[in-house]
Amino acid sequence: MLAFILEIPRSRLHSLAMPQSMVIPRGLFRLQTISRVILSILPSISLVSTISGYPGFELVNSGFCGNSTFDASYAGKTGSFAGYNVVAYFSEYGCNNPYPRPWADVAALFGSSAAPVWSGGVAFSYFPATSDAGQFGMVNISSDGSTVTTSTDYSNLQAAYGAVTFVSDPAKSSAPAASYPSCPAQNTSLLASTTLPPTPNDAACKCLQANLDCLFNPQTSNTTGIVGPLLDTACGLIGQVGSNCNALSANGSTGTYGLVASCDPCNVAFIYMHLHLLTCSR
Repeated sequence: MLAFILEIPRSRLHSLAMPQSMVIPRGLFRLQTISRVILSILPSISLVSTISGYPGFELVNSGFCGNSTFDASYAGKTGSFAGYNVVAYFSEYGCNNPYPRPWADVAALFGSSAAPVWSGGVAFSYFPATSDAGQFGMVNISSDGSTVTTSTDYSNLQAAYGAVTFVSDPAKSSAPAASYPSCPAQNTSLLASTTLPPTPNDAACKCLQANLDCLFNPQTSNTTGIVGPLLDTACGLIGQVGSNCNALSANGSTGTYGLVASCDPCNVAFIYMHLHLLTCSR
């Protein structure tokens, strides 16, 4: 899994480099919980940190509710990230219990205890949104979409930001040069190759699809439940005639990746065409 996670920032930066890209730069993770193995390795190893333009490590954190405190809600995660060599920030923060929110987390996130570790965060969310956790949103939009009015939630956040004395020490110019350890070797606890999967090539996959005699054209948009059984059947039959489905395989432990592993869902048609050619040639 680690090899595929390491591929994420490289693919994102590849997309951002495209002339027509309108993608907003985002970091590596948008998770509330992270495997301790990944957390202890990913942010500072040279394999990730030397990717040109790497934007940082982002974390969704909505665990600070009401009038909680830094020690109760942020201290543990802050300690886990202390000393890391890449930018880390909250891509979403703002627990909605209670709502409207008092936004006491603003003082904690931008205070002296968190500022040396976290590069701020993005309060969620400006637009009205409803989730299983309840109501979010700092504005109300009229039914015809012509008027936007701010809510108490917005006013509370504005007041919280206004009360912050932002930490500006140490200055950027005095920051020491970062150093990064090498990627750890494979072991029984870390079965990960340093050979990353190839960046998905949409043009190549479209070219493959355009040259297939038969296409996979299911009558449902939810193909998750049918792709697996179809590939299992085809690969079982292919194995019976002495061939394999290695073109579809992707193994992050060995660093081997099949030719069409990233071409979903046309890889289904590719394998069935492969099966057809094998059986017809016998």
